[in-house]
Amino acid sequence: MSFEASALLGVVFGLVAGLMGFLIIYEEYQKHKLGTQRLWKESLSGGLAAFLFFLILSIVAGYWLSSIILHSSGTTG
Repeated sequence: MSFEASALLGVVFGLVAGLMGFLIIYEEYQKHKLGTQRLWKESLSGGLAAFLFFLILSIVAGYWLSSIILHSSGTTG
């Protein structure tokens, strides 16, 4: 798997994870009657953290899987 494919998958899954993280945090913090500015700030930071986590995870997993596949295909000939 190339870096571009890993990054693309990371962006797609990261956006979904970021949106879900934002919505979950927003709904939960809304119950605690936080101010509007703090509510948005906390929700956005949680969504951004989820996005970055999945982006980095996809890139690392793509690199790791491609190195395993390349290594195993070279030794079975």
